[in-house]
Amino acid sequence: MGSLKAALEQPEATPLSELPLSIRQLLEDALGELERGHAVRVLPVHAELSVAEAADILGLAQPLVISLLEQRDIPSAQVGGEYRIRLEEVVLFAQTQKGIAYRALQQMADLAQELEMP
Repeated sequence: MGSLKAALEQPEATPLSELPLSIRQLLEDALGELERGHAVRVLPVHAELSVAEAADILGLAQPLVISLLEQRDIPSAQVGGEYRIRLEEVVLFAQTQKGIAYRALQQMADLAQELEMP
């Protein structure tokens, strides 16, 4: 990580090609999003989020996220009456939901093929 810090502090001394591939990919992805006019935020995986932040990441309404928290579909803790959700739990939930949606679409495609639908 020292080489990354040096690269940022003295960019002329460290070519980007010397940065680890994972860091170059992160920077490339972030710059691509910025070019498309999207906001970019980098958080550590262990970061704790508010309901509003989790809802923003998931693209869901806050009341729906609260419902998911109450049903324990997304693990969380309450601190002073406010939910705190670990970023890694939000990412895991999103990945799980994408997997469920993919399997459902695959089943529908399989059924359409069985029924010889175009």
